[in-house]
Amino acid sequence: SLFGELELYLVRWVQQQVCYVAPNYRTELNSCHCDPAAYECCLPLGHFFQPPAPHMEARLDLGRFQCPEGLFRPELWGLDCPGLGKLLQRALQECSLDVRRQMARSVFLSGGLSLLPGLPQRLQTELDALTPESLQPKVHASPYRVHMAFLGASTMASTSAFEEVCVTPREWKQKGPSCLSRWHL
Repeated sequence: SLFGELELYLVRWVQQQVCYVAPNYRTELNSCHCDPAAYECCLPLGHFFQPPAPHMEARLDLGRFQCPEGLFRPELWGLDCPGLGKLLQRALQECSLDVRRQMARSVFLSGGLSLLPGLPQRLQTELDALTPESLQPKVHASPYRVHMAFLGASTMASTSAFEEVCVTPREWKQKGPSCLSRWHL
């Protein structure tokens, strides 16, 4: 692989320490070009290695907000696909009219990347611009969003309905994906 576990951890650690989602990418980029020193950041990395490498560091400037911008503008990452706001807009358009407003008001962020400062606000701004005013989209960012998948699964597993929605290996072997129809997917 291109990166080992340590390198992936370091990238995640740097991202958690200094990266953020800009409220307005163009404005932030212009500000960075006018005053680059205000955006410079240096993080020591030597303490992650054995033996310690005291001179090892990560230096970032516009990368602090340019890297996360790829979530909204994937072309910055060399990808030809829609960004987060447009993906959500499309997903909402695919919902039937009777649930579309409820779905728009129930956008829940989860996972470690959702902790990027500014992400909930920027996504809210994008959804407000991309969806009809009548939908009134609402982005929710729980303080526990890093562990939301686990919390949801453990809550479901503790209910009396859990056994009814489980698919056994035997059932999957007999019916295949059609056994998921009980969930009305």
